Amino acid sequence: MFKRFDICIVLFLVLNACYWFILNALNSAVSPYVYFLLPAIFIVPAAMFMNFSSMVVVCAISACATASAMPINMFAVCAVWLAAGFAINAWRFKFRALDIFSSITVMQFVNMFVFAFYVLLLPVSAENYVEYIKRVACDFAFSGLLLCLCANFCLSLPVCIMSFFGVDIMSTEDVL
Repeated sequence: MFKRFDICIVLFLVLNACYWFILNALNSAVSPYVYFLLPAIFIVPAAMFMNFSSMVVVCAISACATASAMPINMFAVCAVWLAAGFAINAWRFKFRALDIFSSITVMQFVNMFVFAFYVLLLPVSAENYVEYIKRVACDFAFSGLLLCLCANFCLSLPVCIMSFFGVDIMSTEDVL
């Protein structure tokens, strides 16, 4: 599967573990009011800067880790995350400018795609649908706002870390 060990797998898994820890701490602090759902920060950087097989490993492990805290089928979450990762990975050279607008746009689209999937599959435990829709809209709005603030940072951080160690991940070719 791997012709050489891809050190980026370790980097992205460590970064995703850090993002997961920070996101869980933030959600436990603000959970009565809003729930931040940011799957794009786990999917998009790996899909942009890794070859396909390495991206599959990172997205699958990250999806299983985040789905373990939700009442959703873990395999369905992995499938959706891998579908989003595949789409971004296939068009990654069009998005590699890393300007603020393109990074926010790509992250928002991936976040909307996965968020819509979660809304359709999460069990509705609200007393009425109006309360459920208000909560989903609030969660979606605040997740999008937080994603606007952290999208460029989450895409630039792995590039900066790897360039510090002398590895250019911006120009990798996809070798299956």
